Amino acid sequence: MTSSSPRRALPLIAVAFCSATALRLCVPVPVEVWAVIAALCLLFGFVFGSRPTAVTIAVAGLFFAAGGWRADAWNRLPTDSVAHLAGYRWTRLHGYVYAVQTTGGLSSVDVRAEQAETRRESRTATGRIRVYLPEGVAVPEYGSAIAVEGRVRLPDDAGNPGELPPGRYLRRDNIVAVMRADTISLEEGRREYALIALALRSKRHLERGIAATSTNPSTGLLRGLLFSETAALPERDQTAFRRSGVVHVLSTSGLHVAVLAQILALFWRAKSLKARKTRALVLVLSTIFFTLMTGLRPAVVRAALVVGLAYSAPLFRREADIWCALSAAALALVAVSPANLIDPGFQLSFSAAVCLALWYRRVAVSASGIIPRFERWAGHLLSGSLVASLATSVLSGLYFGSLSLSAPVTNLLVIPAVAPAMLLGLIQGALWPWAPLVARTVGGVNAWFTEWILAVVRFISGFRWSALDVWTIPVWFVVIWQIALLAVLWANRFARGREVVRRAWPPATAVIFASLLWTSTAPRPLQVVFLDVGQGDSILIRTPSRKTVLVDTGGTYRGEESGGYRASSDVGRRVLVPALSRAGVKKVDALIITHPHEDHAGGAPEVIRRFPVALFWDPGGTDTESPGYAATLQEIKKRRIPKQEPSHGDRLELDSGVTITALRPEPGPGTDVNNSSLILRLTYGDTAFLLAGDAEVEEEDRLLATGADIRADLLKVGHHASAAACGSRFLRAVGPESAVISVGLNNGFGHPDRATLQRLSAAGAEVFRTDRDGGVLVTSDGKRLRVRTSRWEVP
Repeated sequence: MTSSSPRRALPLIAVAFCSATALRLCVPVPVEVWAVIAALCLLFGFVFGSRPTAVTIAVAGLFFAAGGWRADAWNRLPTDSVAHLAGYRWTRLHGYVYAVQTTGGLSSVDVRAEQAETRRESRTATGRIRVYLPEGVAVPEYGSAIAVEGRVRLPDDAGNPGELPPGRYLRRDNIVAVMRADTISLEEGRREYALIALALRSKRHLERGIAATSTNPSTGLLRGLLFSETAALPERDQTAFRRSGVVHVLSTSGLHVAVLAQILALFWRAKSLKARKTRALVLVLSTIFFTLMTGLRPAVVRAALVVGLAYSAPLFRREADIWCALSAAALALVAVSPANLIDPGFQLSFSAAVCLALWYRRVAVSASGIIPRFERWAGHLLSGSLVASLATSVLSGLYFGSLSLSAPVTNLLVIPAVAPAMLLGLIQGALWPWAPLVARTVGGVNAWFTEWILAVVRFISGFRWSALDVWTIPVWFVVIWQIALLAVLWANRFARGREVVRRAWPPATAVIFASLLWTSTAPRPLQVVFLDVGQGDSILIRTPSRKTVLVDTGGTYRGEESGGYRASSDVGRRVLVPALSRAGVKKVDALIITHPHEDHAGGAPEVIRRFPVALFWDPGGTDTESPGYAATLQEIKKRRIPKQEPSHGDRLELDSGVTITALRPEPGPGTDVNNSSLILRLTYGDTAFLLAGDAEVEEEDRLLATGADIRADLLKVGHHASAAACGSRFLRAVGPESAVISVGLNNGFGHPDRATLQRLSAAGAEVFRTDRDGGVLVTSDGKRLRVRTSRWEVP
């Protein structure tokens, strides 16, 4: 092999390793298959070892087998894994803290387990677990030895359609279990890595200095720029950054690592070989230190590896190679955690980096011709923004639902201010304990840059055209877009390729948009989505003509051990509004609250504020214990939305053949709110859904006495499948083939009740549960139903 062969081989090796890993994450490939592939590759290399190309292919094949084996091993937990404690009601766990998080007022620590005690035995435990701490408890520091008591649970791999479940993020970080601690205590001893401990102490020192020398929202912006912590930045400003296409500056990534490396290189000019080696070594160590300060996110690690390899190449008398650096970064990240492959941050980071590496110079030359006065600065900046936007826009639309049209312009105005803002932020934070007056002066100067960034972002995001909601973008379009973009960038490096691109792009564009047009105008089914809102109900109905009905609006989202939220208002803001946006909803034609309890009405105010609502249905009543329902009535009155209290048999005609019928048997004396629920029967063609609210046997019997037609192919089980729901007579009358239970993960009410589940099974209904299956999506063509869930699993 020639000296350049390793450089050519490493990208192929990385692609082979990652491809096999992705294959194993999607398909249950037996482990023996990888052994056979490895043996065949060894045989191939032995037979054709004299040919460099054959050796490269054999090595790539071995890494393909290694990638599949690594994914398989990652998915198989050892026998002493802490995850196997999930079946016990009580566990006392001993271990060491290796990471600390505070989000939305909730604190948690990631613990490397060592020993566990249950009521039956004491045993060795291995693996990582995320422990959510009780309120008011002092958060232990990195390296602390702790003992926690509580119930070990598996991460929540359920979510809603188009949503990334919390468990995916935990598994990406190799966290295999979660616990909500009842008690926590410090133990003797510490176990820490000195460099990580120093990095975390330095981060806390800088944060305190920045807070003391800046005012909000500059403090929140600087913490976002330097450490990816946006909690102190107002929600409206976070939205503005997303809409204007510069949200990446608030998430530590390659931009931040490169900026800091360039700042250090700028202030340290080295002429001799020895000086250049010393500078390279300091740059590499500084990059590692900054990466430890900001957290080992995929984008940060990728950038740190690329920058580190680029600057360390002179130490070994080698020329830096971007493809080797990117390949090494991908190999390292996927080998450590195969789940990184399906992480949005990983995909966005590498998509942008690969596209920039392919076509950066070509676009920069074009941009320099457009803006001759700033050909070095503006040309490179505009080209980088343009290529990065093209590389990440469609992926961002798929994952986050917003496609920024203003990103190139906003980046051109904002990015030049990011470097000085970061540099001055580090200076003011570092100087605060020793020279507070100087630190405040630096903070005052830095305010010019931070205020400029905020002013530009707020101004541009205020235009309606600055961003488009693209939640309905199909996955196949994302795949075609990424492949086509890479092909165009690759071909554009050659004169003949540029000619092919010039001739091919008009018909290719026409085919893509014709496909999108066909997709948007093709006949659509009725869609009913039983959203995962934790211990509550929310059902999104989309008719074939795209009319929208929202039945109930949740209340309390997932428990803390799933990274959820406590306030009912969070359900509207963090769950319902994104879910409606993902579905392409622009208007809610009818908002229906089945009864005025918080776990059914809590998210309604936020929905009403964010979407026009044409009609409001509810059974009436004044449940003063539900602040969400009271706020809903205020919003209805404020916006003059028509409010109706339907009677038994009232119908809501949505589309031709799509009807909602209200079923309201007369309540008896002393009937509680649950048994006064508004029951709904949704029909489309020959198919029917029965949505039972929180009705129990008492209301079910009254409904049966009315003689109403309650037959349904699918039953939304009443009152979260409590012991008093779903009587046998009622189930025989409904005759459901499927049943959906909307229930919170690890709820404290004992829902669903075992006897209720047995009655559903005896009735022949296939049961789906939002706590286990996530959001349940049901489609109907008017003849039959199709049901699928949102649960993410590695086969």
